[in-house]
Amino acid sequence: MPEIFLRKTLRCLVDVVNSETSALAAVAMQALGHIGLRISLPPLDDSNSGKVNSYMLTEFLLDK
Repeated sequence: MPEIFLRKTLRCLVDVVNSETSALAAVAMQALGHIGLRISLPPLDDSNSGKVNSYMLTEFLLDK
């Protein structure tokens, strides 16, 4: 998968986490977690991505 598609996918998932209902945000966080288990997540360059970080992702996955 080209890196540009990965970045666009991650940005979309981060936007869902930041703007949607808790149920949909939880699914997006889970998707980010699954991607993060397979590869290291590249940093996103926009200011909105700072709301979702590895600490939040770890806490979310440990609660499951």
